Amino acid sequence: MLRGYGNGLFGTDDPVTVEQLDVVMGRYVGQEPPWTGDPARNIPATRAQVAVALYENLSGTIPVTGRVLVAYFSRPGENYNVGTVEKGNTAVVAELIADKTGGDLFEIRPTSPYPSNYSEMLTVASQEKSQISRPEMAEAVENIADYDVVFLGYPIWHGDLPMISGYLRSGSNAGRHKQVRSRRS
Repeated sequence: MLRGYGNGLFGTDDPVTVEQLDVVMGRYVGQEPPWTGDPARNIPATRAQVAVALYENLSGTIPVTGRVLVAYFSRPGENYNVGTVEKGNTAVVAELIADKTGGDLFEIRPTSPYPSNYSEMLTVASQEKSQISRPEMAEAVENIADYDVVFLGYPIWHGDLPMISGYLRSGSNAGRHKQVRSRRS
């Protein structure tokens, strides 16, 4: 479905163009759309265009075998370049995955919530990163060993994991996750 730069590699921060998005989604549904090279389609796809393409092409269920857990960390409140949101991007994606897989949804929350003000949250997140601080979690998944598939969603903060890495490092959770990342919570 994806070929990368010819060697199977992709740049992690490369923007996806409108044409690339159409070709990837076309291949996903079993078509082989042609590359047109149209300069009007060689522009970065917006988040809205990506969301619509994913929704339209993933509107069925996702086949999985066994019991599924979708655990996620997401931050509502004021967000970079979008204003204030009631629900973070990662929460929206996690809910979609849980709906499509029939999985159980679990929100990973710190005992002390992050500030809703973006600048204040940046200060806290920056301090945590510089101090390698992992806040305490409000609760843990009970009987995580009962799950066959675990999706883990989290935003990327300062080019790295947010506080969630404490959850990742807990013994019963180590090595059990597929990562679903979001550029902003």
